[in-house]
Amino acid sequence: WFEYQKQKYCYTETEKDGFQFARLQYPTQSTLSSYMQSKGLKSEAAVEDALGKWGENDFDIPMPELLDLFVEHALSPFFLFQVFCVALWCLDEY
Repeated sequence: WFEYQKQKYCYTETEKDGFQFARLQYPTQSTLSSYMQSKGLKSEAAVEDALGKWGENDFDIPMPELLDLFVEHALSPFFLFQVFCVALWCLDEY
């Protein structure tokens, strides 16, 4: 198997084309109640097989640095417009 653009492809055999790479099909055809009543995998071998086929269920979401967030928000058009308006308001003579 290999992963391309967050999609997992496996080398499988089909009746028409023989062996080919196909996107991994996830079991989504069951009803919601069958998923809710599921008791999980029964044996350690089933767990190892599932880990080999599906991989671990985790997300790697990087935490952005504070300076990066500040620069991104400080350079947004609305914020710059507000700063410009405040500067004009401060320069206004009554």
